[in-house]
Amino acid sequence: SSGQNGCRVVLGGVFHCAGVVDDAVVLKLNRQRVEFVMAPKMAGANNMCGWLDTTNKSLLTKSLKNSSSNNYSHHGCPFTVFFSSTASAFGTAGQSSYAMANGCLDGLALARNLKGGMPTLSVQWGGWGEVGMSEDLGIGPVEGEVFVRPADGFPSLDLLLHELTDPEFDNHFKGCNASFGNQILSLSAPAVTNIRDWSSYSKHDTMF
Repeated sequence: SSGQNGCRVVLGGVFHCAGVVDDAVVLKLNRQRVEFVMAPKMAGANNMCGWLDTTNKSLLTKSLKNSSSNNYSHHGCPFTVFFSSTASAFGTAGQSSYAMANGCLDGLALARNLKGGMPTLSVQWGGWGEVGMSEDLGIGPVEGEVFVRPADGFPSLDLLLHELTDPEFDNHFKGCNASFGNQILSLSAPAVTNIRDWSSYSKHDTMF
């Protein structure tokens, strides 16, 4: 495709980073509150993936292969990355709807990889410091946890992108199905967090 002034626009990958919270115990939740938290994650992801799946893949692949400016282009097609949360793996008190929304992203990434096509990753991020939702909401780390700094988070993401766009990535899912469970889920939804003291972290009353 062409951008302004006739410049060629190369789609190397698409990131889905949306998310909101509305914390409450389960007894205080209703459909409206759950849908409020689910919508940015799942409606956004479904809309994004729907557009990618119906876009001319030959054009996307051709433009990507002809690009010399994309460090992740050797897979030969655009990739998709969801920003999920460790809440989907560990659970957090009062965040059942948020955990469910992120768990749906993890499941969608796995389903897309089992289907084949555009490689998809759902990164279960721990809390970030300095930037992001936790910073905006004034949420600090729990005992045993250190928030991920951008200086550490972005290099971690870079490593994951190189794995995601490796031509061998798809081979992990060939012949697999959902019954393989955590064995392949961890490939589609890796966790990136900074737990310094797992014993203290796992015993915290807001976790698990």
